[in-house]
Amino acid sequence: MNDTRSDKELLEGVRDALDRHAASLDEETLLRLRGVRFEALERQERRRAFFAFPRLVTAGGVATAVVVAVAISVWSTATRPKFPVSHPEELEVVAIRDHLDLYQDLEFYRWLSADEMKGQGR
Repeated sequence: MNDTRSDKELLEGVRDALDRHAASLDEETLLRLRGVRFEALERQERRRAFFAFPRLVTAGGVATAVVVAVAISVWSTATRPKFPVSHPEELEVVAIRDHLDLYQDLEFYRWLSADEMKGQGR
């Protein structure tokens, strides 16, 4: 306990001596000290703001990049059903189911068309 008490007494003595010395300073020196103090506080505030903002931006940027990477990987690995039609012409055939009976006899119609072409050529 004596160490704590002697430390407190020492600190109070130093503080009193510094306060007396500060009171005896001329106005010009006090103005310079205040200016230096405000400048130091301003620098510290700017440094805090500078380091705080990029950290937030960096954290946000990393989080965004991770979310985008996960979304792209999930989207690209998802199985998509194959479209049953490979050519646009076939789309009409698949879409219109009423005329499918015509396509069942497609070879007959091709033969008929070829036979008519031969008949015109005679």
